Amino acid sequence: MKNELLRTFITAYDLLPTAICFFRADGSEELLFANRAALALYQCDDRVTFRKHTGGHFRGLMLEDDYRPLEAFTRHGTGREHYLTFQYRSHHHHILRAEGYVQAIVHPEFGALYCVTLSDVSQRSASLESDQVTQLMGMHAFFRRVADGTFTDYCPVYFNLTNFRLYNTTHGIQRGDACLRHVAKVLREAFPGKLLAHLSADNFAVFADTSDAQERIEYASEQVALFINNPNIELKAGIRIFDNDADASQTTRAFDEAKLACESIKRDAHLRRLQPRNGPPAHDEELRPPRRASTPSTAPKWAASSR
Repeated sequence: MKNELLRTFITAYDLLPTAICFFRADGSEELLFANRAALALYQCDDRVTFRKHTGGHFRGLMLEDDYRPLEAFTRHGTGREHYLTFQYRSHHHHILRAEGYVQAIVHPEFGALYCVTLSDVSQRSASLESDQVTQLMGMHAFFRRVADGTFTDYCPVYFNLTNFRLYNTTHGIQRGDACLRHVAKVLREAFPGKLLAHLSADNFAVFADTSDAQERIEYASEQVALFINNPNIELKAGIRIFDNDADASQTTRAFDEAKLACESIKRDAHLRRLQPRNGPPAHDEELRPPRRASTPSTAPKWAASSR
């Protein structure tokens, strides 16, 4: 009977666009069911993958520092919804932020359960004019602005803060947000007046001058390395360089290729590396930050893609 009921349960909730998970309220917090929207949120192809990825328990939905027992949300009884937010690692190893609600319910067949509904904050905030953590442009606003230009004198630059999950795990979410704000500050210093965006938890983008983009990338990488002080966490970048004019129709593709160039750094240890600078390259009357000594990493900081 319960198996048939569970199948009905699954069919009904799989039709909903909201991510929903049910957990047992017997102290185990064991996962009873996750609908297809929840699988998509965690970039899992099926329920077996989702259960393995999360360990089949509520605690596995999030990074360890963000975990709070479900009982802590619902100790005042059933029927009320309680807000929660946390960072999580998707099956494709992206660090994202979710928010949603927890509600304690009593099902006539399955007994006491916790119902957790979730949504991806990064997808919602991508459409905002500015990112809430860094105050840089959101993804959609950024690409709208970039679409007004051409790619001869400017080039797309894609940044990735490698192993950012390690920073959050070590220092906690608040320190992680402070780190992202510092990265945004460094990028503003390195690329004053240029279009900047925070695309997702550990990814940034810049529409930079082609003439000195490489030097500015090197400066930004060194300044972030000084702040984080961990050789396993670095700011790396990919550039897409065009020899001829490229119109707005190539905007998304250009940044995708810059992203691929960035990702290639992890696989290729022989990419060209520029000599570090103690300050950002001068342009007109730009304000330079104070000079700081640094010990650069030997790892490559950027990769270029061109045709």
